[in-house]
Amino acid sequence: MSFSCIRNTHHLLGDAHSSFPPPIRQPTKQMRSQEVQSISREITSPKGTRFRMAAVLSKGSPTREVVIRPAQTTFETSNRYVQSFLAYDLFSAIETGSVAAVRSVLLSYPDLDLNFHIKDITPLSLTLYKKHFDIFHLFMRHNERSRRMDLNMISKDHFGRVEPPIITACRLHFLEGVVALVEQGADIDCPDSQGHTALWVAARQQMPDLVEYLIANCASVNCTDRYHCTPLLAALMYRVSSMIIKMLIVHGSSLCSPHPWSSAEHCPLFWAAKHGNSEIVKLVLTAGVPMAQIRTVKAALVNSDVDISILEQLEEETRSPPSLQHQCKCVLRQSVSKLAAGKQFVKNTELLPLPLSMIQYILLNR
Repeated sequence: MSFSCIRNTHHLLGDAHSSFPPPIRQPTKQMRSQEVQSISREITSPKGTRFRMAAVLSKGSPTREVVIRPAQTTFETSNRYVQSFLAYDLFSAIETGSVAAVRSVLLSYPDLDLNFHIKDITPLSLTLYKKHFDIFHLFMRHNERSRRMDLNMISKDHFGRVEPPIITACRLHFLEGVVALVEQGADIDCPDSQGHTALWVAARQQMPDLVEYLIANCASVNCTDRYHCTPLLAALMYRVSSMIIKMLIVHGSSLCSPHPWSSAEHCPLFWAAKHGNSEIVKLVLTAGVPMAQIRTVKAALVNSDVDISILEQLEEETRSPPSLQHQCKCVLRQSVSKLAAGKQFVKNTELLPLPLSMIQYILLNR
């Protein structure tokens, strides 16, 4: 004979109109011959809470129903206490730069969750803020084995900047740290609270080695911040090295305004002309800029103190329509860059089914 784990509510409570209690089912001979029988079943309440229902059948007693609700065990409470204690202990060791103390914690508690923050600061970012690069590499070696750290977890520094570790490493010009983060799967285009990416920061702070590495490892040259500013536009506005500007242009950075109604100040050509960099102006025009944008930039700079030779160069570009070959080059460059989201422009262009001479022309090599 089988017994149900969950009795009918009407059977348990009885008839509301009856003065007699519900009958209790007496155990059979088969039940008396058994020492103990127990049946358990797990159910889920409408609110999603899980309960454990147990029907205990013991010798000489009627069926009882026992509801065991999940409770917080002493072990769980103790474990959370240990985690909290270790978190502050680890922070103190990072603050003081104690490599031995950090190593001791990581070796003694290899399953310790490092994805936490204290006062909006994460342990990994704290190693960068304090410039304890040896501890940073210790964390990265630990993550190489465990693969449990969130390498994109944002943190707030003492200046109030909220950013992921890869951007902090770029600000510090810590190339080894950037390489370690990228190799272990960090998002190379992870933005900070202002929308700046690692490439934006590297270009703004004139770090050509970092710019070259980031572009080679699939960083997008067309990511914009909250003000629609690309790495190229930031580099031109802050007059960084021409080497970085050329690198960004050659690798397919957008040369057009973010919107048709944008002002001339959102055009890379405007800042190249305003700062009198005739070499970059020529490169931008060679890469391809819409005729309407050239006229807009010229009109915005006509009454300024810009070099007259640059204004004449812009005037020359607007006198006659561009050649069909030049227009095809502009369309191809924009299409390849847009389809690949600004990543690996040179590699994608080289894969086009075109003659080598045409590919070199698109890549501005001739």
